[in-house]
Amino acid sequence: MKYPDNIAEVSHLSPTHLGFIFHKSSPRYVEDLCGESISALPEGITPVGVFVDRAPDEILSIADDVGITTVQLHGHESPADCRRLKEAGITVWKAVGVDSDTSFDTLVPYIGVADLFVFDTKSPHHGGTGRKYDWRVLGTYLHDTPFLLSGGISPEDVAAIKAFSHPRLAGIDLNSRFEVSPGRKDIRLLQSFLKEFKQI
Repeated sequence: MKYPDNIAEVSHLSPTHLGFIFHKSSPRYVEDLCGESISALPEGITPVGVFVDRAPDEILSIADDVGITTVQLHGHESPADCRRLKEAGITVWKAVGVDSDTSFDTLVPYIGVADLFVFDTKSPHHGGTGRKYDWRVLGTYLHDTPFLLSGGISPEDVAAIKAFSHPRLAGIDLNSRFEVSPGRKDIRLLQSFLKEFKQI
């Protein structure tokens, strides 16, 4: 999310979380977003700050300035970085790039220091590919840490999402395929998706 008017519109749809990207090279970078836009979110919606390879102390400073207590780390952050944030009272989500060759054994060092994983499509870039990976690979994910299903989810994926089952699935991430421009969500697409999702 990037624009106050669009943030308000999406908030009326009662998502559990809204993401705010604090990565300068992203077209969704919330350069001018003030803390008031985040503090004005309705009760029940948790703001999530998305960071890429920022030092933990820098993340903590920004999070404190804008009133964020949940962060999504989308770079090469170490387990020690996650631990530093967690010990400071931050809920830590760690994004993980996934493809058909992914081994979830590599996540062992993050168990206990990441509260949730975000399984996104593997890319040399940091998210925003708009492409899906084969969700069947998640059948080999056997850790206890919950995860979000992410990566190119589109309005046409309702039936596939409803058919997907995993005991650690905590939710789905709707982003670029629901946008009219970077950082601005298409309210009609979201409404249609959510209506169909609840009916199936």
